[in-house]
Amino acid sequence: MNLPLQAIVASPSYRWWTYAAVATGTFITVADQSATAIVIAPIAEDFGADIPTAQWLAIGYMLCVSALMMPAGALADTMGRRRVWVFGLALFAVASLLTSFSVNFGMLLACKIFMGVGASAIQANGLSMVAGTFSDSERGKAAGLHMTVVGLGAVGGPLLGGAIDSLLDWRAIFVFIAVVGAA
Repeated sequence: MNLPLQAIVASPSYRWWTYAAVATGTFITVADQSATAIVIAPIAEDFGADIPTAQWLAIGYMLCVSALMMPAGALADTMGRRRVWVFGLALFAVASLLTSFSVNFGMLLACKIFMGVGASAIQANGLSMVAGTFSDSERGKAAGLHMTVVGLGAVGGPLLGGAIDSLLDWRAIFVFIAVVGAA
């Protein structure tokens, strides 16, 4: 481990560094889900799809997250939570960037599904990583704060998505998500 990481791990506030990373990942995966719902109409227009077809972006994402959370948790039991979480975040960020460069609706849908695969690894392991980092006396507070981030992502996603779409374009939403995921 390099020196800056050693200093963070040895720090008494290490649990809060862990919380900040996990909370950011959780926020961005939940916000993406609700931000995408805001830009369904412009996406449908860009690719010449009807609204019911374009809604498969949100449906495919949610189905992947829902169906793969248990397997992602089981995989984390064997490979390690942090490793699976980091892999999920990397996959989510790369798929988000590829989503922004989609040339047709099929590519866009495939990338959103891969984002769902990454989000399932993030969401399945985030709370357990937070719970494992905090002491028994602080675990309830940490779990409550984590669930607050889920709510903030659900509420903030449409605001964020709408603002980015009105200022730039729907593709910029996915670039923003990729940048936050990479950071």
